[in-house]
Amino acid sequence: GMFSKVVENREHEHIQIEHLGFLQGGIENRDSPDAQAWAGAKEAYTFSEKNGLTTVDVEVDTAEEMEADFSRMWPNALAKLKALCERGASF
Repeated sequence: GMFSKVVENREHEHIQIEHLGFLQGGIENRDSPDAQAWAGAKEAYTFSEKNGLTTVDVEVDTAEEMEADFSRMWPNALAKLKALCERGASF
């Protein structure tokens, strides 16, 4: 997995996360070439509501070689988020 820090959090509006490195066997890895490639990459999620519908805008700053992987993963991840939100799940 990865470990990251929350850079900005405006509850129910916006959250921005900065990736710091990988977790491997419970140990933080910031120094390997793979970890360095991810260091500083950001994700931002902005939530807006109009007429009872909530829209999530996602911005991802990632290495070019990972774009295809993220493009494949996002629809499933956002569908899971939608399902959790619609049933009133608490995070």
